[in-house]
Amino acid sequence: MDKLFVTGKADPLHISGTENIIDQPEFLNPRDFRSVVELINNSDIIVHVLQKNDAGPNETKVTIGEELGDEKLRHYSLVKSSYSLGGMTGSLGLLGPTRMAYARLIPLVDYVAKTISEMYSSDSQG
Repeated sequence: MDKLFVTGKADPLHISGTENIIDQPEFLNPRDFRSVVELINNSDIIVHVLQKNDAGPNETKVTIGEELGDEKLRHYSLVKSSYSLGGMTGSLGLLGPTRMAYARLIPLVDYVAKTISEMYSSDSQG
C-alpha cells in the first residue's frame, strides 16, 4: 500500500511498505498493533519524526526507540539520510522495528540518498 501525503508546506511525503510492518512479532500485542495503525493513518507523526531527527548533508543518522521522542514509536528505529536536488534538499527515511538489520540498511539508505543526489546532478549538467 503506497500513499502520497502533502504536508502544510506542500512537501510531498511518500510512504510505502506499511503492510509489511504488521507481520512483525513486535506488533502481536493489540495495543502495539493499534499504534502501528495510528502511525500509518497519521502522516503528521512521520513528518514530525523526520523533521525532528534531521540528518545533515551527506550524513546518515540512526535514531532508536525512545530516542524518537514519541511513545507510539518505542518499538521503532529510524534510519535517515538527506539528498539534494539542485538548491532543494529532501529526506529519505526507513522506519522499522528496533531489531532491524542495521548493518545492511544503513548503507542502503545512504546509497539511495547519494544516488538520488548524483542522478539529479548528472541530469542538470547534461
